[in-house]
Amino acid sequence: GGEEKKIVELVENEEEEGILDEDRESEAEEDADQSLPITDVSDVKKLEAEMKESKKNLNNAVTLIVTCERIMKQKLEEEMSALLSACLLALCRTCSRLMDSGDLVPLGAGQDKKAGNGDEKAKEKEDEGVGGEKQKDEGKSAREVFHDWIRAVYRRLVRRILSCTSHPLSSLQALGMRAGMGLVAREAETAIRNGLPPHALTEGLFHLLMGSMISNESLAYDVVVKFEENYLDKFGDVRCYTWRAITLFVRRRVLKKDSQHVPPQMDVYAKNILDFLNLCKVPEAENKEKTVSLPNMVGDGADRSKKDPDALNKRKRAQASRLDFTHLSTFSKSFSDAWLSFMRCQLPDSTFKKILARLHVHILPHLHQPLLLADVLTECYARGGIISVLALHGIFHLIQ
Repeated sequence: GGEEKKIVELVENEEEEGILDEDRESEAEEDADQSLPITDVSDVKKLEAEMKESKKNLNNAVTLIVTCERIMKQKLEEEMSALLSACLLALCRTCSRLMDSGDLVPLGAGQDKKAGNGDEKAKEKEDEGVGGEKQKDEGKSAREVFHDWIRAVYRRLVRRILSCTSHPLSSLQALGMRAGMGLVAREAETAIRNGLPPHALTEGLFHLLMGSMISNESLAYDVVVKFEENYLDKFGDVRCYTWRAITLFVRRRVLKKDSQHVPPQMDVYAKNILDFLNLCKVPEAENKEKTVSLPNMVGDGADRSKKDPDALNKRKRAQASRLDFTHLSTFSKSFSDAWLSFMRCQLPDSTFKKILARLHVHILPHLHQPLLLADVLTECYARGGIISVLALHGIFHLIQ
């Protein structure tokens, strides 16, 4: 339907992402019956408790997923919203426990058994038939089949979360953001524990969440403020990765096309990106060396490493590939890339006015290389009118 089409458009290559465009056949079969498998929050708690008690009860996850999918196809009332929230959060907690136990390793969060990831991916492509369908379960152990099934359930959970963040109702947007960010943190921790960079933050689930919210024409400003209060203000890594996600979104969805081409949703993109950028600020430096004292959402897991020397070595390798969130320059570069990419777009006049009005106080002082803004300000000056006056003011501050 229209909702699924909108979600699929959130990524450029669904097969490469491995999240959005699988398991459709099984979902279609389940959708033949639109009755709710469960109707009360107490049932959700019971099903979650059973899954926590034994992996034999993990089929309960399908019941919860189907309930979520069918609720979102109905007219949402307060009671149904509470049930949806209970189902989604129960599934998130269950998947988090499975990541901790090693039974669920999301895309990019674990290494292949063989030395080269490329060799394993090549083998997967060889296993695909002429029609593009994989020869499922052939030659796999029971454990591998179980892990594949868990990943399929997880992909369906991610789709439901993205359905929430792209929904017109602000309550569902907030729910999707909360559930999604919880999974982002657990995915990133899983990757670091396996000696890999935090794929969920660098190019995975976090980018899907940001893209879903930026593309939502009904995104509530209150939801953006909650994102600021719960994540941007508290965690240094989330600030940097938010700027980087915006930069990649703009480059892939807007700037990669002809410079004169304006995407149909440009007004929506401009409004939502500006809301995020205005609330995502460069932190104050703590001392003359320009270091930043700000905790990260994804911790280093020091306690677990003490118990497992091999885990400690893996974590050290992963940390070496991460950004250094203690130095102000890391924030300044990410901040600069996001703002410069955004201002190079064919933005509406109303958006340029808002940017230029606060340029000299809130943007210019924090740019890594302010002179890179000269061409953008010159183009703004050529527009004429009040934008020309504001651009001239910006050029004056740039010269100073």
